[in-house]
Amino acid sequence: MPDGTRPSAFDEEEVLSLEAGLRLRLLGNRLQANVTVYDYTYDDLQLTFFTSGQQLTDNVAEASGRGVELDVRYRPTANWDVLLAASYMDTEIDKVDADFLALGGCDDCAGNELPFAPEWSGTAVGTYRWPFAGGSEAVFTTQYHYQAKTFGGADNLALSTVPAWDEFAFRLGYDSGAEWRVTAYVENAFNEEYFERGWENADADNLGGYGLVNTLVWPSKPRTFGLRADWQF
Repeated sequence: MPDGTRPSAFDEEEVLSLEAGLRLRLLGNRLQANVTVYDYTYDDLQLTFFTSGQQLTDNVAEASGRGVELDVRYRPTANWDVLLAASYMDTEIDKVDADFLALGGCDDCAGNELPFAPEWSGTAVGTYRWPFAGGSEAVFTTQYHYQAKTFGGADNLALSTVPAWDEFAFRLGYDSGAEWRVTAYVENAFNEEYFERGWENADADNLGGYGLVNTLVWPSKPRTFGLRADWQF
């Protein structure tokens, strides 16, 4: 660390979290379901942000969130296995500390959603198995994932907001039931184009200084084919 400098300091954060859940097993354990509801409140929530060409962490003040998480696994027959998972989340920055504003953490973000917190997300996975003699089997899997829009910072600026996106993946494999198995796969099967996240580096007019502006980063991988082989010994 250069002489005459010191690390930036910020206060510890505190969170009060309440959670309740329900776990069910039905239809002779062929159907399993878990439901969780939660509510949390942060005091001195720590957020990392970019300002004037530097990355800082400071306490925004108060924030809260509430939501529901659901996952269901259903095996209607010995061949089928279906997994569904969904999440709803509602977040808000309730109060902003004056020091956070002075450092450039946001312009006026009270009432905004927390960054990187999609309101909705979900995954569905369906697997079908073809058993063969000797304990071997073929396995086909379809996977789908959805994510609602996410904001890239506390100001919820449009230029760094990731729109909702979804994608499919497929896998077809053969398991010898002994030492080896092989799987062919395609990820992002329909070649969806999206960004994984956004970064807020500037004000609403995109005046960031030091060449940093509001932007989207980490583009999605294109449609990808592959073959994987595993050998156990």
